[in-house]
Amino acid sequence: MKNWVSTILSDKTGTLTRNEMEFFKCSIAGVSYGTGVTEVQKAVPERAGKKLSSKEEEIFCSTLQKGFNLRDHRLENLRWQEDQRRYMIQRFLEILALCHTVVVEGEPNGGDIKYVGESPDEAAFVLAAKQLGVFFYRRSVTSLFIRFYQLNGGHDDGIYELLNTIDFSSTRKRMSVIVRDPSGQILLLCKGADNVIFERLCPEVEDWRDTTLKHMKEYGEAGLRTLALAYSILDEESYLEWQNRWINAKQSIMNSDKQNQILEVLAEEIEKNLILVGATAIEDKLQAGVPQTIHNLANAGIKIWVLTGDKMETAINIGYACNILQHNMSKHIIRLEDNSTLNAETLGGKSLNEVFASFVSEQIKAGQGALDAAIVHKEENSHAIIIDGMSLGLVFLDNDLKQMFLTLALQCDSVICCRVSPKQKALVTELVRHDGHKICLAIGDGANDVGMIQKANIGVGISGVEGQQASMAADFSIAQFRFLEQLLLVHGGWCYNRISFMVKYFFYKNFVFGFSIFFCNALTMFSGQSAFQDWFLSLYNVLFTALPVGVVAVLDQDVKSINRLRFPALYMQGQRNQCFTAWKVTLWLVNGIIQALLCVSVVFLGYSKYTDRENGQMVDIYTVGTTMFTSIVLIVNLQMAITIQYWTWIHHVAIWGECFIWFMFLLLSGELPHGKMIELHKLFISVLAPTCSFYIIVIMGTVIALLPSFAAMSVFRNFFPEDYQIIQEIERNDQRHVSACTKKTSSELGLELTQPGINGSAASLGFKYAHSSGIFDSRHAIESEVESSREFDSKELIDARQLYGSYKSGSMPIENIQIRHGIFDSRHAIESEVESSREFDSKDLTDTRQLYGSHKSRSTPIENIHRRHDDSLSIASFRMIKTRSSSLCRRIFFSR
Repeated sequence: MKNWVSTILSDKTGTLTRNEMEFFKCSIAGVSYGTGVTEVQKAVPERAGKKLSSKEEEIFCSTLQKGFNLRDHRLENLRWQEDQRRYMIQRFLEILALCHTVVVEGEPNGGDIKYVGESPDEAAFVLAAKQLGVFFYRRSVTSLFIRFYQLNGGHDDGIYELLNTIDFSSTRKRMSVIVRDPSGQILLLCKGADNVIFERLCPEVEDWRDTTLKHMKEYGEAGLRTLALAYSILDEESYLEWQNRWINAKQSIMNSDKQNQILEVLAEEIEKNLILVGATAIEDKLQAGVPQTIHNLANAGIKIWVLTGDKMETAINIGYACNILQHNMSKHIIRLEDNSTLNAETLGGKSLNEVFASFVSEQIKAGQGALDAAIVHKEENSHAIIIDGMSLGLVFLDNDLKQMFLTLALQCDSVICCRVSPKQKALVTELVRHDGHKICLAIGDGANDVGMIQKANIGVGISGVEGQQASMAADFSIAQFRFLEQLLLVHGGWCYNRISFMVKYFFYKNFVFGFSIFFCNALTMFSGQSAFQDWFLSLYNVLFTALPVGVVAVLDQDVKSINRLRFPALYMQGQRNQCFTAWKVTLWLVNGIIQALLCVSVVFLGYSKYTDRENGQMVDIYTVGTTMFTSIVLIVNLQMAITIQYWTWIHHVAIWGECFIWFMFLLLSGELPHGKMIELHKLFISVLAPTCSFYIIVIMGTVIALLPSFAAMSVFRNFFPEDYQIIQEIERNDQRHVSACTKKTSSELGLELTQPGINGSAASLGFKYAHSSGIFDSRHAIESEVESSREFDSKELIDARQLYGSYKSGSMPIENIQIRHGIFDSRHAIESEVESSREFDSKDLTDTRQLYGSHKSRSTPIENIHRRHDDSLSIASFRMIKTRSSSLCRRIFFSR
């Protein structure tokens, strides 16, 4: 049974990015405007170990105005009105100011204008037009009001009559408005995806389409979202004839699908012979923490699929910026050639779809061949697929092609689908879930992601700019993508362990109880006489053993959340189903049978030595049964106590409280009237409690029954530890040594840990102990303190990095550092140290196991292991550690 997430399907805009659009660059009449460095461009030199120049860094960190960040002196301060291309620039700005559904909030003369649109793109376009001198300030049902600012400081107001609005849709990928300008001309203004707009350009008009395409490609490579802008001048008579048909189609009563088809045909009819004006480029920056989150999810064995409507160049560069793509990846690109290059000879009598399908099939086969060759040659490079929406549409039309694509995609680490519609997002999710037999998690932020979210096994909605539709349709709702790491790696891992343990424990405790009844019957020659009173049978699962397993199933944590994030490979124990294997379930069941047998044996053997009491009364069946049931209640609750590693006051109340409840039940039931519970009347107070044999037998039975389980757990934990147990040892080691360090350092330095400026929970001592004891490295020591440390004002702190550098260079003794370091807390040390420390990869755990195995087999001296493990640890410290037990030695090696 597969119960873990293996694939995440994510939207891009608003999910990986902030959905806060900034007008960054544009191309008008074949001229590119705008300077500056985008977030994607900044990431390129950083991956190569380089940095931006100080001027570029200053520009990158500053924004002219929220929503507008275009820097070009040719457009600033209305200088474009002196340009020879001013007519096209004005037309470009007119399209930005008129082709939208934006609503204006505020008074135009007050200066406090706010634009509210269906998407952040539209608001950014209208704001850009305003900043460049074309101010959209009011809308009515039939009119749009524009103000044109002049170089001389004046302005002209223009009223455009709004005739028609042809809305944007995921199928059309464009939007148009038809207006009558102040001169009486009827204009169709259109904006949309480049491939859609360029198909509808007038072939007779010689324009700058090649240059604009080049600019749009450059913008896409910089991670910018691009749209093409075009217009046409409509003939009055032709427009009126089209308008009548449009109104009739709108007003007619018919099936909505049929009506949409008619309206689509009419839109195609009017949106043709367009004149290209230019293109826009908008930046949507990544959310905080997205690259690191994706890196950790990938280390956890989860594959990432990104489904976006952006151009392929934009999607690829965003993929690099957020760690979905790596430069050492083998990328398999599946895209269709421009159909304008096809002619009758190329088609060869085949339909266009058949030719396109053959193109896609060849590219998929080429990718599969490269992947197979890499497997044969044992190459370790990961693989990624980038496919466009048109190719993806053909994949879903052919079952063979669909299976070929799915086979290739499931073998790749990352998949990016570009130019996809909401319907295609849902189809891809369904393909991976049903045909790929994978547990899918879909995450998105808008209404166009609802289909994808509902098709996935787990839906996660982000509450963002685009509303709450995705959140309401999802199973979980979060604020940012980075919280997905906490949801999956931390809470997902905890829940898997809790549920696995709960099921195993339920079987175990019922096996203990059930087989104790069976063995009692066997000793009584299967006479059918029960050793337990009827209330014992009824309340065993309801009252005496229910609370601890419920508490553990809700609150248990195998390792701390910080370590689950630090070691994302721990999530793989769920993917491999390591906690609920048939072997582990069998061990628990066998343990239950053994404990039942030992408990019954000890009770019967114990009472066989004391058949008569001092008053001459013999031990009856209910005395034996009550003693045995007391042992069983203690055994199953103490088994829980020796198994779990995470304790809170609730765990103590639950486990010890159940034992207390049992003894209170014996006392109270014995005080009931004789006829209510005859077998237990005065049994505990008069028969069991006064005798030493009861206590001796209960204690011996409990200890002997738990001994095999305790011994087996100790052997497995010390000699065959699982990954999460190794992390538990790290946490325990940290806690022990930091506590010891607190006492030692406070006595040596005379520090009052409760005085202002020092954290009362061993502030700064993890840093000191890391470099003085040599037990474990400073980064790990400091990170272990992050949850308990409080934040201080950075002005009051000494830079931990400088102190550490002084110690490493030998210019400052460790004693001086200890004294100076005592005035700042461990959180500051963490922030300074973690930034410069190397990233912990999941492979380190395997490497450390190998190091420890080499030491155990004596094939590698301890000094060599020391040098490979961490240069900051001293040989003397390791020799001291070597004298300790093998268990402690293992903890030290795995502390990295």
